[in-house]
Amino acid sequence: MRPTTREFSEAVWRLASVIPYFPQGKLAVEVIQQEIESFVATREQLQWLTQTACRVMTNFSLPELRGIFCTRYQPADGLYTAAQSPGFTPEDSMAAAESEFHKREADEDARKLAEWKVNAKLLNAAPDRAPLRLLPAAKPVEQPAAPAKPSVAELEAKLAEAQKTASFRTDEELQRLAAELKNKARL
Repeated sequence: MRPTTREFSEAVWRLASVIPYFPQGKLAVEVIQQEIESFVATREQLQWLTQTACRVMTNFSLPELRGIFCTRYQPADGLYTAAQSPGFTPEDSMAAAESEFHKREADEDARKLAEWKVNAKLLNAAPDRAPLRLLPAAKPVEQPAAPAKPSVAELEAKLAEAQKTASFRTDEELQRLAAELKNKARL
């Protein structure tokens, strides 16, 4: 949920009261508040930014405040800035992300190993089951033999028979049928 203007004002007041060299002029405070409103989208983000900046910043800088925010959240206005505070530099962020990745990988491996051990115990602990055995190898499937090609003599005999019984066909049709039969004989 988006923070209210009052919540943004309270956050800026907290920052101003804790961070050294925070601008005290009314116009400067309004500009800082507007800037924070442009990149903070939720109350959780505002609370985290306020607490973290109060703990970490030893000298106020608006770009540094945005940079600290960008190490944890995506800015609402899409403008990213790198922070220079220890623990929030791009190198620190990469190291933290890499460390988190390796921790997740190790946790996942441990979970899979524990699951495998449980499954192995279940397979070996069932007294009413016969021990696992391998199935025999599958027999290869035999392919049906290709139909035998008719010989040229058989095809010519069929053609002659067709010519005798097909007196109603024209010479062109008979020539076409003969050509088709010859093509079949070549295949």
